[in-house]
Amino acid sequence: METTINNFDSVVDNTTNTINIDDYPLFANGKSTQDFTLELLRSTINENQGYNTPTNGITHVDFLDKMNNIFTGRGHTPIVKDMFISRNGASKLPGISFIPQLQTQYGEKSLRATLVRRLMSIIDLVNFNTNERTTSLVMSYSQDGITVAIGRTIYVCRNLSIFGIEHVIHTTGSNRGVSLDKVFQVLGEWATTVDNITAEFDRRLEEMKSRQISFPKIQELIGNLNMIRVAKDSGLEINGVRPVVYPFNNTQVNKFSEDAIIKYNGGELNTLYDLYNIGTNLHKPDQMEFVNTIQQNAEWGRLVTDLYLN
Repeated sequence: METTINNFDSVVDNTTNTINIDDYPLFANGKSTQDFTLELLRSTINENQGYNTPTNGITHVDFLDKMNNIFTGRGHTPIVKDMFISRNGASKLPGISFIPQLQTQYGEKSLRATLVRRLMSIIDLVNFNTNERTTSLVMSYSQDGITVAIGRTIYVCRNLSIFGIEHVIHTTGSNRGVSLDKVFQVLGEWATTVDNITAEFDRRLEEMKSRQISFPKIQELIGNLNMIRVAKDSGLEINGVRPVVYPFNNTQVNKFSEDAIIKYNGGELNTLYDLYNIGTNLHKPDQMEFVNTIQQNAEWGRLVTDLYLN
C-alpha cells in the first residue's frame, strides 16, 4: 500500500481497516522477511517508549518522518512504495522482538507488542515519475546502523539503480560511518540536487540501452565478478585495492552467470542494459539479506559504469 508520508495522519488506512493489528501473525510464510507498510509500522512499539534506547539513536518512524520533511520542504512528494521487515540479527538484539507484558495486555500476535529493529523501505519521489521509472530514496534500518541511498527505480520490476557509493550514506560500517546530523545534511543536499542526480542516472541507463554486448564481454564481466568476490571474502587486493563491498556474493555470481547464459542463448540479452538488469534483479529484499542490498547495488552500478561507460 502506498502512503504519502506527510498525509499519513489524515488518510484512512485501508490496511488497518481490514487487518486486526492485535492478531497479526508475522512471518506466517516461514521466511525471515515479509512485506510491511508504514501504517503497520506505526502500530508497533518503539524502543524509546520505555523499552531501551533506539538502536540507532532515532526510531525508524522518526527517521522516515524527518527524511520526509527534508524532501517535502524542497517541494518534492515522497510516497512510501515498498517496505520489508526482517527477523534476522543477533539473538540478543533480533530484528523483531516481542514485549511479554504488552502481549499479555494486547495479545500474543499484537503489533502493539512488537518491536521492529530491522527494515528496508523504498520511498518514491513521484514528481520524478516517467513512463518507465521514478527516483527513489532507499532506507535500511537495522541493528548495524542506518543506510540511505538515492537512485532510480524501474516501475514494472522495482529494480533499483544506484550508481556509486557517493549516492549512499550510512551511520556505520567499513570506517565510513557518519553521524545522524551528517546523514540529514546529505539528504538535504540530495533534495536540492535531485534533478541533476536523476538526469545523470537516466543518461547512464539510456546509454546502456544503446550499447550492444558480446558474449566474450559477458564472460569477461563474470570473471571480474568472481575475482572481486574472492578478493573481498579473502581480504586480498586487486591492483593495490582491497574490495570493501562486492556487487554479488558467491551464490549471486552463480545465479547471475546462469541467468546471463540462459538469456543470451534465448536471444534476450543484447545490450548492456539487459545485462545490467540481470544484476539488479538479484538485489531484491526477499532474495538476499536486505541490509546489504543498497551498497551491493551501488557497487554494481559503479562497476558497470567504470567498465563500459567511462
